[in-house]
Amino acid sequence: MKKVVLFTAFFLALSCSTFEFGVKSNMFEEKKSEGIREYNLNYQYRIMGFLIKGEKSVVEGFWAHPDGATQFIFISFPKIGILKTTDNGETFTSNFFRISSIDRHFGYSSEEKNENAGNAFTQINNRLTVKFFQSPDNLDRIIVSLGDYIFITEDRGEKWASKRIFYDTDKSRVIDVLITKNDTIVVFSENKVSFSTDFGKKWKTSYIKIGGFNIFSIKYIAGLYDESNDAIFASFIHKEETDAELSKNSYEYFYNGSNIKNTGGVYYTKDFGANWTKTAINVPVVLWKNNGQIYGASIYPTSLYRGAFSDDFKNSNFYKKAEFKKMLKTHNEYLDFFLASNADGLSLIPKTNNRILRFRLPDDKPEIFEETNFDNIYIGLSLLQNLDYIQADKNLYYSKKTENFFYEYDPYRMFKLWTGAQTGAPVIISRDESGDYYRIRPDDKYWDSFVKYSIEHQIRINNINPFLKNSGDIEFFDPARDPTNGFPVVIEKSADKGESWSAIADSKLIGNIIDPLGNKRSGFYWYKNVEQKKSFKLQLSFGFDQGISFFQYPFDIEILHNNAILITNYFTLSASYKDMYIIPIK
Repeated sequence: MKKVVLFTAFFLALSCSTFEFGVKSNMFEEKKSEGIREYNLNYQYRIMGFLIKGEKSVVEGFWAHPDGATQFIFISFPKIGILKTTDNGETFTSNFFRISSIDRHFGYSSEEKNENAGNAFTQINNRLTVKFFQSPDNLDRIIVSLGDYIFITEDRGEKWASKRIFYDTDKSRVIDVLITKNDTIVVFSENKVSFSTDFGKKWKTSYIKIGGFNIFSIKYIAGLYDESNDAIFASFIHKEETDAELSKNSYEYFYNGSNIKNTGGVYYTKDFGANWTKTAINVPVVLWKNNGQIYGASIYPTSLYRGAFSDDFKNSNFYKKAEFKKMLKTHNEYLDFFLASNADGLSLIPKTNNRILRFRLPDDKPEIFEETNFDNIYIGLSLLQNLDYIQADKNLYYSKKTENFFYEYDPYRMFKLWTGAQTGAPVIISRDESGDYYRIRPDDKYWDSFVKYSIEHQIRINNINPFLKNSGDIEFFDPARDPTNGFPVVIEKSADKGESWSAIADSKLIGNIIDPLGNKRSGFYWYKNVEQKKSFKLQLSFGFDQGISFFQYPFDIEILHNNAILITNYFTLSASYKDMYIIPIK
């Protein structure tokens, strides 16, 4: 679509306007408590005395404070900002930001369209995610990260200060934030670390320097601050070690006890990154602390590695070289395996036949074992399903074909490819304060049609070598093929730590509320409610892209009081809009 954008002083007055959100009703209004409903983020404001109303805000992130009463919502429309409510959404306070790079990303600048015109992959790789972090010692101190900025509050969200930490253009995105003792903030980008001992006023930044690494070959994955050792642990990947190689090595390390010799792995520092020492862990993992011990899990899925295949299948080129030149009889074993993948198989840490590690001291040799404590498994899963690295689209769209069948054809990775890498994970899990678990998993009808469509179209698109990663390949599941009428998941509850699951809401009801017109949220819906109301713009539109259908898949689920907060993402290959819905669960 071509647009003529005219900026006028009249619309610049919007920057001085006062916004009100949720102005129609309490989000937990009693008369609506019987069923699912959208979180009430409609808004109104005045420009030059004229009242402007809008039905749709676009959510980027949600976080419930441990105090049980305060909730924060990061929005990108009608303005970029953070909303706070302490009365379950009846009233909001707000803080808005004018930051050129973020304005440009979300379309508040004419430069954004020119930069990304005709390049879907640029838009894919520039997606931003919101993360919240809190001081372990001061409940009023909170940090939010988005793109190359962090936002800091010391008064529980009454006022926020924005801070850009890193300034190099291609590696400036904030990947992780750790808050250590005495409230020292430690921020990681891909190859740099910065820390502040006065909660964000002054910063010291340096490249991550590790023996065997060129500073431009290092990539930070995930970290952990351990107060008992007063040490920061971090997983790094050397860019010359490919994902396919690291995936295979991770399986060998965790399941076969192999002595892996990767350059990357887990390192620790006791001086905020000035010096790093390698641990005995030579594969990338996420780390967490529980019951006085440090635990770690592989960042790569292992379901295919753990699959039982026949000798004939293991002797095929498909298995040995990840070649899928034509449909052979032996390939049916893979297709059957894919179709039979259940929620446990699609989880990065399965409930059974899993392997994780644990240790206490930085120089310990970790113990690798099968975890049966679902509470501990959940902690690892909650980190993995939001891990930037495995959500990063460029790792999927710009990787070359390998000879690792297990990596190339894993159901988890395939799902990410064919949903445009716009989902958090195929299975998303959360827990309430009483210890009950809730999860989102693919609907059986959806999964069956998704698998068949993906395999068929990979063969058609790439002809001889399906799943080949060329820069021109675009994989995306057609929203029109979703057989579930716009709600392709089941939401379930477990009161016995994952032993059994039961549905908590009728999927037809959810589908009707989320997509009342039954059109899987066409582009026109979002164009009318968002794009035409973008701040500071007058837009003249030509073309028909507003008629594009958006696929819908939940991005996150959070449990709040007696409700599940469902954040669902409507997306095409190059655009996405997130909504929040409330599902009564008790």
